[in-house]
Amino acid sequence: MMGNKSRTGYGFHYFPDELHYRKKDMEAWKDEFAHLGISWLTLRGSLARAIPEAFIRSVQELGIKPIVHIPAPIGVPDLTAIDSLVRTYARWDVENVVFYDQPNQRESWQPGMFARTKVVDRFLDLWIPVADIMLRSGLRPILPPLRQGGTYWDTAFLDMALKSLNQRKKYDITNALMLGIYAHAFDKPFNWGAGGQAAWTATRPYNTPDGSQDQRGFRAFEWYHEITRANLNEDVPMLMLAGGETAGKQAVLSNQNNLADWHGSCNKEIIKALGKADDELPAYLQNVNFWLLSANPNTQEHDEGWYRADGSINPAVTELKALAQTRKKVLKREKSVSRHQRNTMRPDASKPIYHYLLLPTFEWGPAKWHWDIVHDYVNVFQPTVGYTQHDARLAQFVTIVGNGQGVSNDIENELKRCGCVVERISGVGGDDLRAQFDRLVTENTRFRTIQHQ
Repeated sequence: MMGNKSRTGYGFHYFPDELHYRKKDMEAWKDEFAHLGISWLTLRGSLARAIPEAFIRSVQELGIKPIVHIPAPIGVPDLTAIDSLVRTYARWDVENVVFYDQPNQRESWQPGMFARTKVVDRFLDLWIPVADIMLRSGLRPILPPLRQGGTYWDTAFLDMALKSLNQRKKYDITNALMLGIYAHAFDKPFNWGAGGQAAWTATRPYNTPDGSQDQRGFRAFEWYHEITRANLNEDVPMLMLAGGETAGKQAVLSNQNNLADWHGSCNKEIIKALGKADDELPAYLQNVNFWLLSANPNTQEHDEGWYRADGSINPAVTELKALAQTRKKVLKREKSVSRHQRNTMRPDASKPIYHYLLLPTFEWGPAKWHWDIVHDYVNVFQPTVGYTQHDARLAQFVTIVGNGQGVSNDIENELKRCGCVVERISGVGGDDLRAQFDRLVTENTRFRTIQHQ
């Protein structure tokens, strides 16, 4: 298990409704988002309409990646509406759109549909056409998050779903698949279930013996990872739509006298893990989104929010802001080291540009999300950045971003014939590509395979 531990993204599940997407809502939160240092935000959407573009763009301008979650009741899908929504969000550079919620839970289905036989296969019959729409729009299909435990035990549901996708030979989907997850801690400590099924061999679906542990805690991702590895033989990227300890509703379970302190201390442990440079959190886990930023008064979710209407704030907020400051200092130090390394390189007079980052262009022009992917890399290593082969051929080293659809293999070969040392970095979708550039930043390594002085 390896990866970019100090840079695992973090953020929040925004409000649990669609009522806070106005300009004044963004004005109210944008400074606090900056102080918190968040880079992810789960936004509740619907099949009826898209989240306003102005709000989406404002989130992206803050350097925050939106996860649009559309928890529609599971039933026969309106594929025309879904196709329109997906194309709209793709046009707005939203990479992560999740349809449905907790398909292993009876309440998530339209009345009478869950009780029928073969519920996993029936869910896939409904979800696969949605996944195909995602692929046609250039987005990765994301399996919706499961209820931890649930009416149909989540680990069994996931295992059966992946086996069925393999049996159906849906390799176009499994090769690009991402997993949406919940990682609620409930009343459990931070490390509950650590090590997954391999560490807790006595645990079985619906049966956690005394002295054993299970996936009903923050470490649920480790249990899901074992299942995805066993079925797909690879690390499937996971998006955490919501997780951490939830204040308010766990009072009975936790038996804590001061629930705010319990909520704060458990989430503080998660924040400490986000700040460590070791293997505390795995590379396949793209983000940690805490439940819940805030909710309207007089709603059942209000007491679960980190920010409440009476002005009270979860104690873990202080820790999260401290983490943001630490990351800023680390990034500044890395930029300084990289700048020194670049200034001590031996110049090649025949090629006045040392390093050129060649971004792709398409029929409609350049895609903003490619720039978002390489933003931190550019800040640290400061290559010359552009879109043209003409300029790239003047560089000693050229890094090509993405596959041959954006920058063709012919261009790559021509640059090599011009004497450039060329490296192409591509991935299965935007998140995979982002992870590769983030890893180079974390390891303070300009090139993945090129040896340079």
